[in-house]
Amino acid sequence: MAYSKGMRCVKALQLTLAVVKPDAVAHPLILEALHQKILENFIIVRKKDLMWRTEDSEKFYAEHAGRKGSLFL
Repeated sequence: MAYSKGMRCVKALQLTLAVVKPDAVAHPLILEALHQKILENFIIVRKKDLMWRTEDSEKFYAEHAGRKGSLFL
């Protein structure tokens, strides 16, 4: 959403969390293509590489369990 403040246009900041699974970027060319797409469409404000255990993943996705039409399985 944008609004005018004097002569400047101020745009509200929206934050998006991207979780990329290892098999999605296993090939270097796929990794590079994904990275370029992200840079074209987003500004990266923070990045963190994680090695999750099964328990970590289960905890992260728990809030989406049972939701109809959920992208998280």
